Amino acid sequence: MFYFALAMLTAGAAFVAGLISLFIGFNKMGEKADLVFGMMTLCLFIFIVLPPTGFILEDKPPYPIEVEIKRIFSWSYYIFLAWFIAYYSGYGKIKFVIAINVLTAISYFAMISTSGGSLNPVWRVLIIVPLTMILLYGLFAAKHMFTQKNRKEGQWLLAAMLVFFFLFLITLINTFNAAFIEKMLGSKLFFPLHLNYLAFIIIMSLQLQKNAYNKYKL
Repeated sequence: MFYFALAMLTAGAAFVAGLISLFIGFNKMGEKADLVFGMMTLCLFIFIVLPPTGFILEDKPPYPIEVEIKRIFSWSYYIFLAWFIAYYSGYGKIKFVIAINVLTAISYFAMISTSGGSLNPVWRVLIIVPLTMILLYGLFAAKHMFTQKNRKEGQWLLAAMLVFFFLFLITLINTFNAAFIEKMLGSKLFFPLHLNYLAFIIIMSLQLQKNAYNKYKL
């Protein structure tokens, strides 16, 4: 029930933030970061509302076609996330971003190829690689913004990536230590990375809207 409520809250935030960012991005004063953020958050919205509605909590292969279609938008979210960081920070390193995209796509095809006898699917290990690359890229991009004396905007990206790092770290500990945290909490369901969606949307959409307001004010 908690994750369903969180999913609906995240979907609402993603839908609103996505529409606003797309509106700003298509405006002549908008930026690519706004446009990509809008597409990224709308992908997340579609991922959540597609059946089975909410987050995917039952994750046992072989996966039904509904889950495979649903996950296209989840994987797309992370592909757009890498591009958003690049456009927002101006950090560049486009080859690194493309590598993230390729590895993310590979992990998706590994997921849909998973057979029913797999107890620990390979894709769960593969997806860690692009997620780690996104985390490192985001942290270095924030550092780049600080060195370019763009401290205020860099602080928002750094805050978002630190939240991502904390929740990703907990996810890794729980995944590779026989559900250690789940046992500690006495819960059979524990998906900390789901919390990152909402946190990232709130943190970055506030900053993007603030930037847009400042431009119109000028």
